[in-house]
Amino acid sequence: MAANLVTCSICEETGGSCRVPAAYNGLANLNTGKAIISSSAAVSAPTRLSIEAGIHCRTVKDTAIVLDALQDPKRGYYDPRDIYTALPKALIAQKPYASFAQQKSLAGMRIGIVARIHGQAHAQRRRDQRSDR
Repeated sequence: MAANLVTCSICEETGGSCRVPAAYNGLANLNTGKAIISSSAAVSAPTRLSIEAGIHCRTVKDTAIVLDALQDPKRGYYDPRDIYTALPKALIAQKPYASFAQQKSLAGMRIGIVARIHGQAHAQRRRDQRSDR
C-alpha cells in the first residue's frame, strides 16, 4: 500500500497489525470486528478466536467499496462457518456502506478524542505501585 503497488489490501488485526501500518502510512483503515468480515479462512480455530479482518485503502470511500464487495449476494455478511457473523438483520446497513462515505467535509461532525486510554492508566498505576516498594 505505502509503495503504491496496490489500491487496497486485506489485513488481520491481532495487536495493531492493521492499525499501526495504517497510521504510519496515512492509509484509511477499517477494522470491522468479528461480525462483518468472516475469519473462517484463518489458519486454525484458536487463531481465529483472536483475529479480526480489516481493510486498508487510500480513502474511506475505497474501504467502504471493498467492504461492500465482500458481501455475499445471497447471505450478506453471514458465513455459516463463522458464528460471529450471525448478526440480526437490524444491525446490518440496508444501503451499501459506500453510500455513507459521500460526505466531503468534516464540517458539522462531532469528533471525540480519547485523552487517556484505560490500559495506559492501569499500566501507569502498576508502575507507580512498583516504585513505591
